[in-house]
Amino acid sequence: MPLLRACCPPPPSRPRRRSNSGRFWSRSSQRRLATHRPASHCGGRNCRTTTTIEDPGRDQQRLEEFLLVFRHPRRPQVRTSPCPAEVARVVAMAILAVDRHLALGRCGRGRSLAPQPEYDLMLTARSAARLALAALATAVAPQTHAALLVGVTSDNVAVSFQSANPGQLIQSKPIVGMMANENVIGIDHRPTTGALYAVGSFGNVYTLNLNTVGAATAAWQFDLNTAPTLAADGGLSGSDFGVDFNPAADFAGASSLRIVSNTNQNLAVNVDTGAVTVATDVFYPAGGNVNIVGEAYSNSVFGGIPGGVAGPPGTVQYAIDAGTDGLTIQAFNAGTLTPVGSLGVNTTAKLGFDIFTLGVGNNYGFATIDEDGNNSSDLFSIDLSTGAASNLGTIDGGLLIPHLSAPLSGFDPNQVTPEPITAGLALAGCALVLLARRPRRA
Repeated sequence: MPLLRACCPPPPSRPRRRSNSGRFWSRSSQRRLATHRPASHCGGRNCRTTTTIEDPGRDQQRLEEFLLVFRHPRRPQVRTSPCPAEVARVVAMAILAVDRHLALGRCGRGRSLAPQPEYDLMLTARSAARLALAALATAVAPQTHAALLVGVTSDNVAVSFQSANPGQLIQSKPIVGMMANENVIGIDHRPTTGALYAVGSFGNVYTLNLNTVGAATAAWQFDLNTAPTLAADGGLSGSDFGVDFNPAADFAGASSLRIVSNTNQNLAVNVDTGAVTVATDVFYPAGGNVNIVGEAYSNSVFGGIPGGVAGPPGTVQYAIDAGTDGLTIQAFNAGTLTPVGSLGVNTTAKLGFDIFTLGVGNNYGFATIDEDGNNSSDLFSIDLSTGAASNLGTIDGGLLIPHLSAPLSGFDPNQVTPEPITAGLALAGCALVLLARRPRRA
């Protein structure tokens, strides 16, 4: 018997109401632990049914709260309310580790909202042991940290959201102050000042005045830098761009704002003087088409590194190629691209990419990817050592975010919320259980 069976059959072509209820049983006592009743429906390509886990009449203080995790083959759905988010992440990773789709666990008392399972389930000691092993194996995996990310939509709306909860926007405001009909093509925080910069489609460079953003402010106000403009240098070439500050060059006072396009253009802009350096077009030494749509530098921190040393000891320029769906390393001025590995997901030109550095050497990649080409971005974490992308959730239920910037560590403590995934491993290894299918009773 397999450890776990999928909780839903292939989704129907039309949404349909699911009227059946289910029961959770303990094999050791054959005692019914809880019942669930559907409160929504499952349809289309994604299953988003909501179910309430209820007390079947026993003492509420003795009924532990159950956490369900449903993994759709393409979009994992984890419902945690009101279980701790750390537990949910551990469970989700454990489920991925054993390649199963449904889990039931305990994390307190009360009731929980979760996707609806199809079958009655039974607790088994073997299942609990296997989940504990999977959770312990997760402890050695790279940690993921949450950060307040800033994005810009294709229609110039600035948004912010926590990487741990991309489905809920913190701010969403239209950008004003740019030239008429000009669109943002990329954003990034500058390491030496912490200011957020944006590059416009007409070659203008803008800064975001953070002090003008408040509860009563109707829009994010950008102030035009009078000097930096690319128009005098032949302008921008391409339709999609990667924009990021080189922290080493920025601390050295050199041209530090790097711009790479899907037509292989490779520029460096000094945002203080407006000087533009045209570097060698990006290319693969072994040949092949190039379609760079996002870039980011590692070891980018605000004002220097701990200990008072100005600037990072070293930085690497990463880029995402939408043609190969892969992560690459770019030589700064030589333009050469060295593949790192496949993202494992389909990418389009509308992609945002940045790296959050939590202390020099601890770099975490994030990307907003329209995986299905339906103008809806999901947030992904990017393993910079392998290129592998992991889905963290859909942004605001389906918002397209082609531009992304991560905060600078040390710039604003309120912007960064470190949340190591391993925080809840001890609890998960002891308290969470997997379940196998039990034939439905009449």
